[in-house]
Amino acid sequence: AITALGGSAFHGCGNLTTMDLSGCTNLSSIGQCTFTSCDDLTSMTLPNSLTGIGDEAFYGCSNLDELVLLSKILQLWAKMPC
Repeated sequence: AITALGGSAFHGCGNLTTMDLSGCTNLSSIGQCTFTSCDDLTSMTLPNSLTGIGDEAFYGCSNLDELVLLSKILQLWAKMPC
């Protein structure tokens, strides 16, 4: 089971448009710069197991219109705005 998405895991993935992680029930953290510069990313749903989002995780995601948080995030680092 996936418990974390490492830093820069999807950095610059130009073809990534939507992502639904709601079924990843063991995912607890998204690392620093994980989705940085995913220019075509428009929608993301995060699971209720998520407790932390790293610095600049969505930095440069200029088309991200919808971010659905199904959990109470315990740690949220700086520079979240796209």
